Amino acid sequence: MKRALLVAGMAAAMAVGATTAANASTPRQTATSVTGTEIGPSNSWVVAVNDHGDVAGSTAINVGSEFLTHGFFWHAGTLTDLGFLPGGNTTDTYAVNENGEVVGDSGVYGGTMHAFAWSGGKMTDLGSLGGDSYAFAINGKGQIAGISVNAAGRTLAVVWCDGKMTTLPSLGGPLSYPTAEDAAGQVVGYAQTASGTERAVLWTNGKIVDLGPGEALGVNADGQVLVMDDIAGQPTSAYVWQNGKKTMLPAGVSQVNGLNEKGSVVGYYTPAGATQSHGFVWRNGKLTDLGADFPLAIDSAGRILAYTPDANDNSIGLVLDQGKTITLAPAPESVVYPAVISDSGLVGGITGNEAAIWQLPTGD
Repeated sequence: MKRALLVAGMAAAMAVGATTAANASTPRQTATSVTGTEIGPSNSWVVAVNDHGDVAGSTAINVGSEFLTHGFFWHAGTLTDLGFLPGGNTTDTYAVNENGEVVGDSGVYGGTMHAFAWSGGKMTDLGSLGGDSYAFAINGKGQIAGISVNAAGRTLAVVWCDGKMTTLPSLGGPLSYPTAEDAAGQVVGYAQTASGTERAVLWTNGKIVDLGPGEALGVNADGQVLVMDDIAGQPTSAYVWQNGKKTMLPAGVSQVNGLNEKGSVVGYYTPAGATQSHGFVWRNGKLTDLGADFPLAIDSAGRILAYTPDANDNSIGLVLDQGKTITLAPAPESVVYPAVISDSGLVGGITGNEAAIWQLPTGD
């Protein structure tokens, strides 16, 4: 099952609408180190956090020859196993909203999977169009975006609202796939045409808008949509779409990992004359080179969640904040893999092989 991951890298020439890169050697000041808290058992990971300290994740458990997953919800020191839908033996989580509602899929390992919503200790089967279904995103209104396979074998984007499932319009092909949802219920993703061409799309007010080639990977409250176009055999490109207008990021971008509410984008690129990828942040049409710090996400305040390799090529988690660096400890004694950050400064990820969280200092 293909899931949307905001991934790629970048070359040197600049596309229309972008300016030149900032000095890559600008020194950063180390601000502080924040110690993490392990919240899960071995082989667990965090997938989502919210501004109220709620955490969603999963744990892999070896049962005979199978690796089954248990979804979990964590808050204030208490970890709750979400359980399974009736007859199921595996559950995966993908998102949690500001109300502590978790979505994902549950069912039989190697068999049928159904999307679910979990709240207050109760898991609800969201149903399907006849085949498997998966729920990937949920906003504060409880609007859920995901996919379902129908009786004809087509994988279609769907939304659930107040327990009702609605199929989103397609472009006539066998696949349409949501990747992100905003607070107003707008959904972005990609869809195939009848000829098999993949197009970035926006679903809004019950209609589908074709944004151009590629995949839409993020959307913010201003209607800005982050799109990645990586068609085989052609140069990779990325752009921000808004009200029918495309603003191109510098040419050669190979990975974009996040779009925040102010339209800033983070990802990877390759500077002119270089052979290795660098991290970057793109703000107001200007690209700043982050060197060996590789961004994973950016919050509304502009804090960048990143990682960098140490001398042994192990991952060190970082938060880059206005020229300062906050190291996510323990490191380098224990490898840190950050994954998500909330606007309240809660970071979720993995330390060693256990789910962990870090709370950034107030005001940072």
